[in-house]
Amino acid sequence: MAQEIPWEIREQAEELYIIDGLTFEAVADKLDVAVNTLKNWAKAEGWKARRREFRGTRRQIEEKTQKLRVKLIDDALTPTGNPQAAYAFAHVERLVIEKARKKAIEDAADVVEETARQRGADEEEARFWREKVLGVK
Repeated sequence: MAQEIPWEIREQAEELYIIDGLTFEAVADKLDVAVNTLKNWAKAEGWKARRREFRGTRRQIEEKTQKLRVKLIDDALTPTGNPQAAYAFAHVERLVIEKARKKAIEDAADVVEETARQRGADEEEARFWREKVLGVK
C-alpha cells in the first residue's frame, strides 16, 4: 500500500505550482513527490485554472502598481508639489525595493542549496545552508 502524503506537503505543492509558478517536475524534485501524484492533485482541484487566474491577477496588480507609481511621482513633481504624493511614492518605492531584495535573497538561497546538493550534501546539510546561513526557509 502506498504511503499517505501529509496534507502539508500537498498544500506546499499547490503553492509552489500556482503561486511560485514551478513546473510539476520542479515541485516533484523539491518535495520528493511523484509527478503523477501532483498531476492527479492538480486535476482534482483545478490547479491549472487557478494558476492562470493567479497570474492574470498578479499581472493586473503589477500594471496598476506601475500606473500608481507614475501618478504619484507626477503629482509630487508638480510646480506646487504635493507632499502627500511624495510620501506615498517613497513608501511604495520602499515596498517595491523590499520585494525585489527578498526575491534576490530567495533566488540566491536556491542556488546555494542546489550547489550544496550537487557537491554531495544531504538534504539536512543543504537545508542548513539555506535556512541557517542565508535565513531563507
